[in-house]
Amino acid sequence: MMPPIPAMVLAGGKAGDALAEGAGVAYKALVPLRGRPMLAYVLDALAETRRVSRVLLVGPEEVAAVAPGIERVPDAGSFLGNLAAGVAACGDAPYCLVLTCDVPAVTGPILDEFVALATERGVDLAYPIVELRRCQERFPGMGRTSLRIREGLFTGGNAVLMRPAFLARNAGVIEAAFAVRKHPLQLGGMIGWGVVARILLARRIPGVLPLRLLEERIGRIVGGRVAGIIVPHPEIGADIDKPEDLAAMAT
Repeated sequence: MMPPIPAMVLAGGKAGDALAEGAGVAYKALVPLRGRPMLAYVLDALAETRRVSRVLLVGPEEVAAVAPGIERVPDAGSFLGNLAAGVAACGDAPYCLVLTCDVPAVTGPILDEFVALATERGVDLAYPIVELRRCQERFPGMGRTSLRIREGLFTGGNAVLMRPAFLARNAGVIEAAFAVRKHPLQLGGMIGWGVVARILLARRIPGVLPLRLLEERIGRIVGGRVAGIIVPHPEIGADIDKPEDLAAMAT
């Protein structure tokens, strides 16, 4: 087993997030769920893991105030800035685990399983994907963006395992890909119109878009080895973006 690695939670962002405003708090990480900030559940999951050596919280002081004892990295003002700052704080670790602050259903064992599967692939960046039906069964009131590939109909997770050196080489491309991660056609445009055609055909003809093709094309763009890790746990992708998501999670 690989030695434990650092993890970071991205808990920054602009004050005034719509979900946060509706809940009467300044930042999304502080939105209450069953009497606790969403962030607290993510930190609980990281505390349960066997594969994480230390936890970094990337965010403003107001957010860090609800997580005493957790090492804080100041908010850099953007997704890529926060990601880069967190990775820099990871030092020379071979990998770092990146989580967003809005996946309160995730657990330590789920994260351990994802890290184990991802590190076995030996890639530069690994991203979890979950069958859509599992998400619908587990969280029936929560909408999810999905993509049909040969292996099935999948939705993405809210965790990434990456090599810090890989981020340093490919920061701009990673930011662009993250910005369109919930828009399959835009993401397809980045990886070639042939893939876009397969995405469209896959809606009617199962099997025309294998996962390995997506991995190869994305890897070619970002200059590294990329893997989509199929995991059976919808909790890793159940991010809270809208009031109805919050309501589905609260039940």
